[in-house]
Amino acid sequence: MKVSLITNEIDKLEASESTYVIPFEMRDSADSINAKKRVLFIKPKVVVPKVYFDKTGYQVNTVSDEGATQISLVLPLVLPLENKWNFNCTVGINAALLEAYNQQNEVDYALLPSDAYTMNKDGIVEFTPGNMASNLAINITRSSLSYGNYVLPLQLNSCSHSTFVIDAAKNTCLFGVSYVPNESKLSTVTLTESMIGIFPNPTNEGSIAEMIDGKSDTYYHSNWSGTHPLPHYIDVKLSKESTAFLFEYQTRHNNNNGAPQQISIYGSMDGVNFKKITTLTENLPAGKGEKYKSSVLVGKSFKHLRFSVEKTPNGNSFAFAEFKLSIN
Repeated sequence: MKVSLITNEIDKLEASESTYVIPFEMRDSADSINAKKRVLFIKPKVVVPKVYFDKTGYQVNTVSDEGATQISLVLPLVLPLENKWNFNCTVGINAALLEAYNQQNEVDYALLPSDAYTMNKDGIVEFTPGNMASNLAINITRSSLSYGNYVLPLQLNSCSHSTFVIDAAKNTCLFGVSYVPNESKLSTVTLTESMIGIFPNPTNEGSIAEMIDGKSDTYYHSNWSGTHPLPHYIDVKLSKESTAFLFEYQTRHNNNNGAPQQISIYGSMDGVNFKKITTLTENLPAGKGEKYKSSVLVGKSFKHLRFSVEKTPNGNSFAFAEFKLSIN
């Protein structure tokens, strides 16, 4: 038996203190009716469908300078229930979202240039019956980009279905595009003690030299007995200006309480004024003598890099058995 419910009228009833149901009873059957299962009460509850971005906040997409000139990326929109309707949603650009993110996170990501992307159907995303999700297609033209971190600040602005609403908690996405050189285009930096500065000073265990000596059983350990809490950092002064890099390190061979759990990286042209490039928390090694290699990272032009360790198991210092750096 099919029952059609008039949701607008039910919604009005929910404002009252009474409880409303539809009582059904089976009767007048040629066959016997189960006395315990002959009655059914339906208590309807109106749920207003919400449409939202499947991914919110800052979402980075790394694009290499090799391969196809046009790169197609997608961002799903979701209706979290069985969809029986044809409707569409409109997505637009809100530059203020990027300004706020840069300020809150102390970064300096650039707005993705308008000539470097197109959105399918100018940001109109169509839903059809049977589909609970539909993709916003974003096509990136990498030839219009220089190496760096870009963001397309997206906001879900409208929905054509009159009774659907946009989820205000999930209606924005900072769609990041990190345009990087292929790793083969980076060269290893021959690190020397004179290129590296540390904070806090001095070290009371290990040395800078032991971090770059090629030996896994020696190490540099930041000052754990001083008065300076984390973050502790190392600064590297480069011989040339760069925009892209990757780094590698190995944790201490006989103790892992100084293994980094969060690393923020900053770039600077003068060694005084630093701007954050990124913060890393995922896939950092936690054990003894374990190696880590970052992906290729990019920032605005720099001649100095700062690797700031903000969290470790011991909470007061960090250790590197080995540290390596490559730049473009």
